[in-house]
This record gives sequence, structure tokens and C-alpha cells, in this order.
Amino acid sequence: GKLPFDAQQPMEFIQRHIKDPPIPLSKRAPGRNFPPALEAAIDKALAKRPEQRFQSATELAQALRDAIARPQSQPPPPIASTPPPAASTSAQPSFSPSPQPAVPLTAAPPPLTAEPMRAPDQGMFSSRAALMVLGLGALLALIGTAALVAAIFLR
Repeated sequence: GKLPFDAQQPMEFIQRHIKDPPIPLSKRAPGRNFPPALEAAIDKALAKRPEQRFQSATELAQALRDAIARPQSQPPPPIASTPPPAASTSAQPSFSPSPQPAVPLTAAPPPLTAEPMRAPDQGMFSSRAALMVLGLGALLALIGTAALVAAIFLR
């Protein structure tokens, strides 16, 4: 529920986003215990340089699955730019950042697909309304242009 930077003004947020590394997860949420592999995955996801970030959502998802599956005392392996093999679906320890008891994972999450996102079907009305708004905007632009030309010539 917190941004990766602390700032008072919008311009300060922008400057920090461009120049400063994000506040580490352990410092962003003090008093909470996060697996080192989770912190490493978040740090890589928020890296400044694109080539240092995950190259796909699949890589990020695999790193997060690995962070959940790894015991907290075990240090994280270096996060590679290619996804490691899929983790087994046998009883995996779960990670819960809240003080509530953890619920063990019973099945692997569904595989990620490269299916493109589609807009919800909104029927003919919404597309007709969008065209009407677009046409009205074009008509208003033409009227404004005509008024400007008339004002220049009548001057």
C-alpha cells in the first residue's frame, strides 16, 4: 500500500523515480518478514535499466513462485534473465506477510498464457456512442477553425 519512494511534491516523486533506487521492501514495510528471494525479485522488477528487469511476465511470475516455495532461511539464487524450470506441485511451504497462519499451497497456479487482452464486449451501443462523440469532436474542431479563419479575415 505504499509507493516505492517518499516525496512531498509530485516533481520530487518524478525526480526520485528517475534517479534514486526504490526503497527496499524490508525498509518499506518494517516489522514484516519477507523472504530474501521475494526482495530480490521485487528489486529486479523495479530496476532502472530495462535490460536489468525481467524480460517477460513469465520470468517475474516464476521468480515469485520460487520466492514462495523457498524456505525463508535459504538465500535466494541469483535471478537469471531466463526462467528456471517450473517448480514441482508437491507440498510447498507458503509465504504469508501477515501475522496470520499461512495456508499451504495445494496446487500449482495456472500456467501463464500469451493470450492478448481483450476489451469486454460492450455491444453496438458503446461503439456507436464512441463514433458519435468522435464525430461531434471533429465537427466542433471544424467550427472552431472556421470561426478563427473568419476572425482573421474580418480583422
